Amino acid sequence: MASVFGNDDDLQSPPYHVEEFYYKTGICQAIAQSEKFANFTVGVVIVNAVYIGFDSDYNNAQNIYTAPVVFQVFSQFFALYFTWELLVRLFAFERKRNCLKDGWFKFDFFLVSTMVLDTWVLMPVLFSMGGGVQIPTQPLRMLRLFKLTRMARLMKSFPELVTMIKGLVRSLRAISSSMILVGLMVYVWAIMLHMLMKEETEYNDELWADKTLGFKTMTQCIWTLLMAGTMMLDDASPLMASLLFSTKFNFVMAGFAFVCYALLSAMCILQMLIGVLCDVVSTVKQEEQSATAIGLLKQELLSSLTACDNGDGKISQAELAAVMDDKHSKALMKKLRVNHSFLDEISKEMFDHGASQVPINDVLNLMVLCRGDNVSTVESMSGALVRIIKEVAKVKSMLETDMHQMEQHIERDIGRLSVQMPSGAGIQMPSEALIDNYPAQETLLGSDPEGGPASDMEKQLY
Repeated sequence: MASVFGNDDDLQSPPYHVEEFYYKTGICQAIAQSEKFANFTVGVVIVNAVYIGFDSDYNNAQNIYTAPVVFQVFSQFFALYFTWELLVRLFAFERKRNCLKDGWFKFDFFLVSTMVLDTWVLMPVLFSMGGGVQIPTQPLRMLRLFKLTRMARLMKSFPELVTMIKGLVRSLRAISSSMILVGLMVYVWAIMLHMLMKEETEYNDELWADKTLGFKTMTQCIWTLLMAGTMMLDDASPLMASLLFSTKFNFVMAGFAFVCYALLSAMCILQMLIGVLCDVVSTVKQEEQSATAIGLLKQELLSSLTACDNGDGKISQAELAAVMDDKHSKALMKKLRVNHSFLDEISKEMFDHGASQVPINDVLNLMVLCRGDNVSTVESMSGALVRIIKEVAKVKSMLETDMHQMEQHIERDIGRLSVQMPSGAGIQMPSEALIDNYPAQETLLGSDPEGGPASDMEKQLY
């Protein structure tokens, strides 16, 4: 069950597939991996669930071997099929002890054990003993209810069921809080209604006989509030009408109190609870999508990344670029709606220099964050913002350096002009020769402070 309800959030651990423990050849492994075999088994599980209800309704025999033939045939068929199905899966394992690593196998082994114990051990023994020893078999028949848990297999075919169940489990705190609030309201309003209506014996007796509702005792008040106020069943409207449109003052007061309770309980608290449940299910659905993306990454991309690993769990920028340029990786990026160019630019921020390496787990986390259907959050945008801030700071540094060099050249030329000018002469425009001697813009801005060649970004800026 953990394989169904658990989220595989560990990016670097290898993905689990029970088929990896099977033989590569053979009849049993071929049957166990067959999609038709899996679908037929699910169909048998559904028929078995329907049969359990039919057996409970029409089979009155205490022992299956004294029941009508149709019930014996169905019981033997289900016992034989599920035992055969479990043995096929067992013999498909290359090493039989690996079956203990599969949660579904252990789950089915428990169910088959109870079925074999019921059908082929206990019932034949009791049947052979005859009527000499009377042993109550009703508790033994309760073992058949364990068969209904096989319906959990449907969760493999319908992931939406898993999402809804996870949402219910996750929202247990909100549900409990709502129930506590409703319980407090029921108790307070029950006291109010009991004080107003406890002496109306004739009305309470008639109401209890007609609709099984009343205000004669605290227990009846609580029951009436829950059934007609919170659940809003069919008797709610006639009950409130009989109170509100009465000529007695205490009836009218009780009617207003009942209406207020119904509005607060059924219309406000329970509706808010529905909103909370919808929000929780939506969150769980996003987590399921994330888990699916992680599964795809682990299944199709982790092996390529680990192939570049030398044992320390890290990868270089060149190795990452080679993996991302692979056609299978590009197809996976497209399937996950990841922008390849955006991911490439963001991944550069992870590497300090060309020879640096980063953990593979960080690379996979970045790919998950860059999925196209992700909601924009600070976490998902922080990498891009940091990259932009650093690029802007780099451009600012280059501009400040070039401006400083320009100031130095201008000050040097002004000093040269002041030396060449005769004393008392006015300020004249520099000659064409001096202008020609002034460093060209390309020379001035085409080098960095160390005198090296300009970068491509500098040339684009100027």
